[in-house]
Amino acid sequence: MKTIFILSLLTSVIFFSACEDRKDYFAKGGFIPNVLIYKDNELKPAINDSLKIDRNASYSYKVECNSPVVMSSRVVNGDISVSISESDITVTSSRSGGGKVEVIATTELGKTGSCTMELWTFNNLPPVCNVIATIIDPDLIDVEIDASQSYDKDAKFGGKIIEYEFQIDDLEVITTTKPVIRQILRNSGVRTITARCKDDDNEWSLPKEIKLRL
Repeated sequence: MKTIFILSLLTSVIFFSACEDRKDYFAKGGFIPNVLIYKDNELKPAINDSLKIDRNASYSYKVECNSPVVMSSRVVNGDISVSISESDITVTSSRSGGGKVEVIATTELGKTGSCTMELWTFNNLPPVCNVIATIIDPDLIDVEIDASQSYDKDAKFGGKIIEYEFQIDDLEVITTTKPVIRQILRNSGVRTITARCKDDDNEWSLPKEIKLRL
C-alpha cells in the first residue's frame, strides 16, 4: 500500500512538472509566431502599399504577434530603409520604384514567423483635369467653365491642385487659381474649350478638351 502511494505521488509530481515545462515552453515561444500587419484597419499576413517619397516622408505601420518576440526586418529587394521599434515599423525611401520587405518575429526558443510588405515608391502622380461648360445666359452668350471636379491622383499623400488654365478656341489662355470662370463670348457656333490643371509639385495634367454649341 505504501509503495502504491509513493508511486502515485511520483506520478503526480512528474505530471505537474511536465505541465509546468509545457507552460514554460509555450511562454518562451515554442511554436511558430503568427505575424500580422495593419493596413486599412485590418490585420493581414501580407500587404501592398504605395508611398510618396518626394517630400522625404516616412511611413509607419503596426505589427501584431501572438507571442513575445524580437522583431527584425530584411529588405528582399529595392532601395528601402526600415527601422523597427517594438511593434512599430517605419519605412523610408529616396528612390522611386519600390521593393519588398520581410518583417520577422523570433521567439526566445528561436522559432520564427514573418509577414511581407510589397511597396511601390513614387515621386509624384500627375493631376487629372475634368471640365464642363454651362450656358448661363444664351442671349449674352454667357458661359460658365467649371474644372472643380479635377483632382490630384496623390491627394491622400497631401497633393493638391494649385492652378488652372482655360482656353476657348485660339483665344488668350486664362491662368487662375480658381477652378470656375465666367466668359461672355461674342460669336455663336461650336466652340472648343480646353482646360488643364497643375498640382503642388508643379506638374500639369493632360489637357481636357470639350465642345460647346452656342
